[in-house]
Amino acid sequence: MSQLQSEQIEREALLRALSASDDRPWCFIPLRSASIQWQSGVFQKMWAFNTGTDANTIGTVKTPATTPSIEDLVTSAQAKTTITIGQHDWFVDSVVVLDNDGRPVGRLFRLTSPEAEADHAAKMLASYDAQRRLTALSPREAEILDLVYDGLTNKAIAARANISQKTVEKHRGRVTRKLRTSSLAELIRLVATARYADVVSQDATKPDDFE
Repeated sequence: MSQLQSEQIEREALLRALSASDDRPWCFIPLRSASIQWQSGVFQKMWAFNTGTDANTIGTVKTPATTPSIEDLVTSAQAKTTITIGQHDWFVDSVVVLDNDGRPVGRLFRLTSPEAEADHAAKMLASYDAQRRLTALSPREAEILDLVYDGLTNKAIAARANISQKTVEKHRGRVTRKLRTSSLAELIRLVATARYADVVSQDATKPDDFE
């Protein structure tokens, strides 16, 4: 492997990590292209949720007329208007990305929504608080809780953890007391809330059809 190839691999790995950890919605579209080359994890999730498809490229999927497309995103940025994604209206702006020689290579599209950002911030705070509460559990209790969250019965959990059902019940009882939850539904909601922050930052953000 040449030095140039090695540096390219390192740059792409860094871009993946930065994109996945960024909780702001954005995407990059190369010059003379109709495909998203890079995107933040947040953008990827909310765009796919809105369209119900893996809408990374134009023309690969057909979506209802009311669903925004990549063309709509570009138009909104040019006209400085909003675009509706999910339950919020987003302002779209874009900046030209230049290479080391000052030549344009594409555009970075950034989405902002005060309402959505406030909602996201509240969810992130709740998620961090839930994660803090879960630190009260021992590693074994956390393991049992994960299996409960996955929908396993006490019998299945016992087989998976190689312990008796009675031990599983004891662990679940301690989990309930430590987390101060009064029902299984409340326990599940707590875990789901705790995982929100992790879901936001996970997943590689480079589409498989990157050219």
